[in-house]
Amino acid sequence: MNATTQSAPRWLIAAMAMALATCGAIAAPAVGHPAPEQRQGAKADGGSGSVHDNRPSNSTSESWRPRQPSEIARTEVSAAAVGRYVYVIGGYAIGGSSTRAVERYDTRRDRWRRVQEMPVAVNHATAVSYRGNLYVLGGYTGAPFSLGIGTGNLGIDIGTGSGTGGVADATSAFFRYDPERDEWSQMPSAPTARAAMAATVIGHRLYVAGGGDSLRALTTFETFDFRRGRWRSGPSMPLATEHTAGTAAGGDFYVVSGRPNYGAGTNSFVQRYRPRTKRWRRVADVSHGRGGFAAVTVCDRVVIFGGEDPGRGPPGTVPEVERYHPSSDVWRSLPSMRTPRHGLGGVAVGDRLYALEGGDVTLLSITQTNESLDVACGRRGADKPARGADKPAGNAGKPARRGFSHRRG
Repeated sequence: MNATTQSAPRWLIAAMAMALATCGAIAAPAVGHPAPEQRQGAKADGGSGSVHDNRPSNSTSESWRPRQPSEIARTEVSAAAVGRYVYVIGGYAIGGSSTRAVERYDTRRDRWRRVQEMPVAVNHATAVSYRGNLYVLGGYTGAPFSLGIGTGNLGIDIGTGSGTGGVADATSAFFRYDPERDEWSQMPSAPTARAAMAATVIGHRLYVAGGGDSLRALTTFETFDFRRGRWRSGPSMPLATEHTAGTAAGGDFYVVSGRPNYGAGTNSFVQRYRPRTKRWRRVADVSHGRGGFAAVTVCDRVVIFGGEDPGRGPPGTVPEVERYHPSSDVWRSLPSMRTPRHGLGGVAVGDRLYALEGGDVTLLSITQTNESLDVACGRRGADKPARGADKPAGNAGKPARRGFSHRRG
């Protein structure tokens, strides 16, 4: 590892911390209804009390429907669905501090409620569900850019890395939440401390790849066997990526887009892992590279939405929604987001996508926004448009620069 790679995250943290000191710790929440802080008389004239306008700006936004805003404004959260309920975990809250808060959203009744908090405050974690339970892995601990701030005496093993707090302190902690008992328990820590990674469940295993370990983006790939309670290392991804997202379709694990390293621009490549052959392969690129977004599966197709790309200029968020068809190796467009956000929680319940919380401006903004999109599936394997808006994305039909088919030796 060279010195430039090691110093990059600290340089980025220092620069952003200076910007935050000048502009305010974190932007106030943007919602369709007044946020709790606004109702209590928070300022709405810029700085740490500025309010963002969430009104739709184009006709395609009508396809996304506003839902009941969450109780807490956050960004860099994790989310997963257990049945009809969506759980939103951790992240940064107002003031820039990491939170242990967990909210449960009832998709049938359009209602929110608080449930038992996480044992430790994390941001940039990942969440999945398995057999009626919620699992949360990794993330960063502490406040954003909080140099030298430790995690405190929590009385549990949080498996932190060798960083310095905030985004420089990744954790390998692994927790399970039992919704029936409203209780958290600790699972075996992962071999690698990381955050902002891709994860999914296939069969009885959790698959985890990429992310960042406080110093660099990773190619590391690991699996957890829920039945045996054991972690195992697998063949590394050929290309490193962090602030990425992953999901499963057709029994394969897809790791989509992200950033090639801390402080770098976004990448557009997509890497597929096939458990049956234990091989990685590059498939068609996305049209719009992004980091800090959501990847879900609807009708056995991969859908990505949200994220940020600072190269776009203000506000830096990505409105485009893309859907991948594994059978044709093509990405197609779905209706753009009503309120583009990064660091959001994204889940699918049936044929409906939910985009929850997240920041509507790149870097540290927070919202309570909750919106949904119904996706028309059509016949299995059919390429049916969704409300006339499902069309080939910008790179559809173009061959991906795959260049590898990687297998563990």
